[in-house]
Amino acid sequence: MSSQRLYSALIGINAYEKANSLDGCIKDVLNLDRILRNLCLQQDPDKLLYKPLYLLSPHPSDKEIIDEYKKDNEDFDPILPSFANVSDKVFEHLSNASGNDICLLYYSGHGSFIDAPPEFSRSKASAQNETLVCMDSRSVARDLIDKELAFLLHKTLKDKPGVHCLVIMDCCHSGNNTREIVSNTSPLKYRQESPSNQKRSLQDYIGYNEGFFIVKNGEAIFPVANYVHFAACRDNEKALDGYAGGLFTRKLVELLGQGGNASSDKNIMQSLVSTVSLQNGQQNPVCFSTN
Repeated sequence: MSSQRLYSALIGINAYEKANSLDGCIKDVLNLDRILRNLCLQQDPDKLLYKPLYLLSPHPSDKEIIDEYKKDNEDFDPILPSFANVSDKVFEHLSNASGNDICLLYYSGHGSFIDAPPEFSRSKASAQNETLVCMDSRSVARDLIDKELAFLLHKTLKDKPGVHCLVIMDCCHSGNNTREIVSNTSPLKYRQESPSNQKRSLQDYIGYNEGFFIVKNGEAIFPVANYVHFAACRDNEKALDGYAGGLFTRKLVELLGQGGNASSDKNIMQSLVSTVSLQNGQQNPVCFSTN
């Protein structure tokens, strides 16, 4: 019997070229990676093979924990989470999955939004599309738009009905685009990243030239890949961040470390809602499936 493979793409951005920095995203990735490695090792030999890709933008102060992690994990060789790498290398890696393999896309960093083109604005009350802010999004590149993420996932998973895909986002997609920061020495404060002021027509979207977006009666529609999505908070809430990592990811890692991987997606999310909202009443994780 052939081995099952777990392809993970783990993105953590503390240091941005031109955006507010964060503090816990590197630890988020390392903590989640450690759990995933342990889960694979707990399986029968060669039953579940771990195939990770890391995209990290650390602060200089993160160097010590990264160097220490490298000592224990020789295959730990991160690349930068630039727009080019996130939109290309991530999905090139995940597209290696086949059969009954597992794909995991994890992002820890800023979320934001951008004005939606007319083809999307009718279906959205806010007339805005959500975005992921890559390391260089606000300097030499741009944000990755949620509709582009839909295309990239669809392209990766198309004609692979047996591949299981999980997307985890520990970021904000709210009107004031924040991960909330807790300092070891200062009171609670907010970190806000302004929305992108770049104007993007539908023709500029990744996937448009491939015919992914179909415009009918002035409105764009598109197919959706089959995957499960875990989000750190609702669209109108803030995701808590701190030096120890994001609140959502910390609670997820704790749950998985206690054997929560044996639970259903629904039970995992119910536990996370309880533990996260208990610590931050303004943050309620959500889960949905496109299956």
